[in-house]
Amino acid sequence: MRDLLPLSIRGEFYAKRMAYGKFASLMAVLAVAAIFHFASDFYIPFLIAFVAGIVSCYFIKGIDDVEVQRGRRDLRRPLRDKNFLKLTAAISLEVCLRHDDAVLLCLHYNSAWVSSMGGNGSGSGQPAWRNVLP
Repeated sequence: MRDLLPLSIRGEFYAKRMAYGKFASLMAVLAVAAIFHFASDFYIPFLIAFVAGIVSCYFIKGIDDVEVQRGRRDLRRPLRDKNFLKLTAAISLEVCLRHDDAVLLCLHYNSAWVSSMGGNGSGSGQPAWRNVLP
């Protein structure tokens, strides 16, 4: 996607795409809830999901592939972009606050990252929050 969009409209495009995606997700959840509520047979929602998946595959098949720019990219460049850091912080905060046990979830994500990067120094191999929480 990055190779298709000019830098001048990239942020606006991604913001709109995220907003439309959240709206579509809300509508899909409401539609599935209505289907489960009114469907007398349990297989109907799965049949609808199967048909939707087939239709999705048909449309994805029609998308042309884009030639990707080759070459070495600087992976530290996004970390110097203040807008990228703001977006990353906002998405992280949203993920953490979306759940009832937000603090435990954030600790779990952070400890999983620490464990994947070589552990928390205890050598136990367990997530760090298990060492401090009951």
